[in-house]
Amino acid sequence: MASAIEALLHLPVFKPHIMLIDLLMPKVDGWELVKRLQQNEDFSKLQIITLSALSLAELKDRGGPPTGSLFIAKPVDLGWLRGYLVGLLGTKAWA
Repeated sequence: MASAIEALLHLPVFKPHIMLIDLLMPKVDGWELVKRLQQNEDFSKLQIITLSALSLAELKDRGGPPTGSLFIAKPVDLGWLRGYLVGLLGTKAWA
């Protein structure tokens, strides 16, 4: 999705199991998106992965990665990410 607002509007239709969320987005940032997702029981099993190019100091100044998300610093090693996602999908029970 192009924005957090667009993602929130489409989530009930797509019902994803995993979301990759950039923390720096216009209007509604990744922290707010994660918070809203975690407040909604329909998304309680959603695996949230947050990404950012912020330095560790900048990330710390903003409160760190959202609680309950796996944080990956950019640039992302796409081979590692693919392996992680394949492993996650292979072992997770999507009830």
